[in-house]
Amino acid sequence: MVYVDKEIPRFGCKFIGLSKGQLDLFRYLVDAYLSGEIVSAGDVLAIAARENGAELHPRTPIADPFAEEEGLGRRLKRLAGYTLLVLAALGLAGLVAVGVREKFFVVKARDAVIWVPLAELRAPYGGKVEAMPRRDIYAPGDPVVRIRASETRTAVLESPCECVLLEWRVPPGQYARTGEPVAVLAAADKPLLVRARVPIDRATRLEIGQRAEIYLPGRPEPVLAQIERIDFKPGLAALNGDAGEAARYAQVVLRPDRPFDFDDLGTLVQVRFL
Repeated sequence: MVYVDKEIPRFGCKFIGLSKGQLDLFRYLVDAYLSGEIVSAGDVLAIAARENGAELHPRTPIADPFAEEEGLGRRLKRLAGYTLLVLAALGLAGLVAVGVREKFFVVKARDAVIWVPLAELRAPYGGKVEAMPRRDIYAPGDPVVRIRASETRTAVLESPCECVLLEWRVPPGQYARTGEPVAVLAAADKPLLVRARVPIDRATRLEIGQRAEIYLPGRPEPVLAQIERIDFKPGLAALNGDAGEAARYAQVVLRPDRPFDFDDLGTLVQVRFL
């Protein structure tokens, strides 16, 4: 059937009464024309001979090695980018976690000093301070200083232990008052320890035997130590309200794994409890 469109100068054809085989053949020819496929006479005869309809021959795609290589490269770049983002996120999370742990869970003491038990020699009465013969190490009972109140009244102060003279509180030749510390001795037969002040709320987290790192000025590697004693008693002054800020701190004594040199006595250090 031929029809004419009156509005535009165009006419068309409408095929009617086609069988299923004819309809499939016609559809195959139109699809082949639109897709640019070359149809041979053998293809037409083969389609016409089929009763179940016709389908377009699948066109085998031509492999494009450059496109595949480009796609693989993009995938590798995308994978590398994602990997870097994940690593950066993990690194940032690790830094944040370490910072939080160091700030809230790790106890540190910046007010710490290398220390040894000390002994003070005090004047029993007022008088002139006279030094006895100096020794590198004083044995128990060795004379250290003499207090001369008059020509007939003198007192000799002896070393209470195997000690080293650390300092003169009243230099020889000066006058000492009754009960005034004259000389300070340091025990030479005991290892040097570290005494640290730790706030009470943080000191309650510590335990006897807990490990710690001691950082000395000018030395890159820390010295390992362990807690030997924790003293929560600020002293009798705190009972009278005279201790002030010291009442809010506990004294923590640490013993190093390897002994300090005696020259390190009095050195300010930092302590990080593990």
